[in-house]
Amino acid sequence: MAPRTAILALFAGLLLPVGVSQARPTAADVTITQARFVATWRESRVSGTFQLSGTATGPADLTFRLASEDGSSPDQIFKATTAGGNFSTTFNLPPTLLPGFFTLFTDGTENGAEIDELSQEVSLKSPPEGVVDRAFATARRGGPPVARLPKNPKAICAEFYYFAGPKSGTKIFMDFIGPSGTRIIHLKRDFGIPIAQCLARSTRFIKFASGVWRIVLTAAGKPVKTVRVRVG
Repeated sequence: MAPRTAILALFAGLLLPVGVSQARPTAADVTITQARFVATWRESRVSGTFQLSGTATGPADLTFRLASEDGSSPDQIFKATTAGGNFSTTFNLPPTLLPGFFTLFTDGTENGAEIDELSQEVSLKSPPEGVVDRAFATARRGGPPVARLPKNPKAICAEFYYFAGPKSGTKIFMDFIGPSGTRIIHLKRDFGIPIAQCLARSTRFIKFASGVWRIVLTAAGKPVKTVRVRVG
């Protein structure tokens, strides 16, 4: 009987550590109850926050990733910690974030265990005047971008590229403003990509004053984008 008892004792000793080493923490449940942008726009730059709220049945370290569906904006990564129960958190938006549809991915750990990744769609709406993501001055229509032109150039040109167009039927204008702040010309423009316009020396005056010129694109009565170029 002694050998049999020894064998049973040996198996008991082997099984106990195995059972302990295989024990894993149990993850609690996480639910996102609200995810939304609260934003305003000014000259194609966004200002505001992304607001999140949800529930967790236990302590959790969470990571949120906002990914634009068309890849136009870099992923935004946010983190939050909750002791469990209801939670809410707010993140500031980068001003260069572009409007569109995004997927919010949520993952992390709860009670020391990894949670299953959650995903849901959210959208950042474009303003009525639209959003221009690229604009620059040139010396001629279709020319390369310039920050400075020579004294008394033949023309000042500007090109504006809409990422998200204005509301249908919106009136669009382009203003050329001289160094003194005087609006030299106010032109109605049709929507297109790009919206381009040149102001030549023979248009309204003999020569361009030296200094910083501004070309402002407006839509729905609001400035959408301003291009600056120094003359001289």
